[in-house]
Amino acid sequence: MQRDEQRGVTLEEMLQARENRAAQQRAMQKCHPGALLVSFTLNIPGAVKRFPEAVRAFAEGCRRIERELSREGAVVSQRWRQQPVTGCEAIWAVRGCDPLLLKERMCAVEDGSRMGRLFDIDLIDSQGKGISRSRLGLPPRRCLLCGEPAHQCARSQAHPAEQLQAAVRRIIREEFLEQRADAVAAAACRALLYEVSATPKPGLVDRANNGSHRDMDFFTFLDSTAALVPYFGRLFLAGADAAAEQPQRLLSRVRYPGLLAQDAMFKATGGVNTHKGLVFSLGLLCAAAGYSEANGLPQDVHALLGLCGRIVSDAAQQELSRAAADGGQTHGEQIYAAAGIAGVRGEAAAGFPSVERFGLPALRKFLAQGMSLNDAGSLTLLVLLGQVDDTNMIARGGLEVWREIRKMIARRMDSPPFPDRPEIERLDREFIHRNLSPGGCADLLAMTYMLYFLEQEKESENGVFSPS
Repeated sequence: MQRDEQRGVTLEEMLQARENRAAQQRAMQKCHPGALLVSFTLNIPGAVKRFPEAVRAFAEGCRRIERELSREGAVVSQRWRQQPVTGCEAIWAVRGCDPLLLKERMCAVEDGSRMGRLFDIDLIDSQGKGISRSRLGLPPRRCLLCGEPAHQCARSQAHPAEQLQAAVRRIIREEFLEQRADAVAAAACRALLYEVSATPKPGLVDRANNGSHRDMDFFTFLDSTAALVPYFGRLFLAGADAAAEQPQRLLSRVRYPGLLAQDAMFKATGGVNTHKGLVFSLGLLCAAAGYSEANGLPQDVHALLGLCGRIVSDAAQQELSRAAADGGQTHGEQIYAAAGIAGVRGEAAAGFPSVERFGLPALRKFLAQGMSLNDAGSLTLLVLLGQVDDTNMIARGGLEVWREIRKMIARRMDSPPFPDRPEIERLDREFIHRNLSPGGCADLLAMTYMLYFLEQEKESENGVFSPS
């Protein structure tokens, strides 16, 4: 963006920009006779028309317009875009769609979200005449602040420009935060579904059996996941709301939303603990993503997991110190007091190194070999089983049994050929017979899935069309 991005523009400059845009429209209609034109600008009050938030909103508006053109089967003959100091603007020359139906679609883009209120999408027919909202029986656009017809407030200058521009920035910021919260929450819930669905998984609930569990099955996990859907988004927004605070303060801000998520889980499952550990781990990851988004911080795997560690490290060390002093209350704390194995608290405090060092590299490798997400997930679980001290396994079978099993699996996963489905099913039967269940590694597998999904989403975003 040019250096004068914050410069206010004069009325003369705005009038000239309008005339230049009209000339561009005439030129495009001359080159594409009979085409409809879709003209897009932003309703930005005040003298400053181009600033980073506005440019981002404009790019999102272009994507939404493109989606609707594609949905309607429109053939785009030409795309034109520029971002002068007088404001971002784009024009599409299109064919193959009904003008009134296309106008209806563009009005839906304008009216379909809070940020859409900033979009000004005009449809110009092949004769150079605009198609108005009134032709569709739609009401006029409303003021951002008071809800009255926007043209009345603009004509009477009912609101200070500074107040209107603050509202614009707030609308854009909140829209993108909520959009990102939805995407991160979707990745979290998808990870829960893929983790329980990956089959076979030794000792764990999957699509084939209940593993070493008598109080839960595959559908218990589906009920739990459905109940958790809204809470991961709320944890993301809680992280964003705490953007001005130090990371260590974030844990206290997200603790209560996390407890509400646990309550929802227990209500959905009739008191069965399906996802308590993942409410903590994935909830922490969601909050870290929200904090990073609001602060403009990097959101790659290493950065997000490192932030998770900074958020919980102090609290985790305090809890582990208390457990060492009093013997601990939970199974995990008792194992730490007896053997110094920190479990999920240690993983979280260190930034989940097992996910970054073992889980994600393994999943990527197996997928690169052409495996399905299911089969890659089954083998990734085994990789984690060979590398991680799983306190669930220790609590069920004892430390010596666990060390023996971990060493055996680590040797087996040291080199290909890797275990096939029948071999993993045999291990599943052995775990069930011995009442063993690697719940800690299952949680790390879910985190691995979530981070992989976020990576894929980022790659997909980088490939979206940007008009030129």
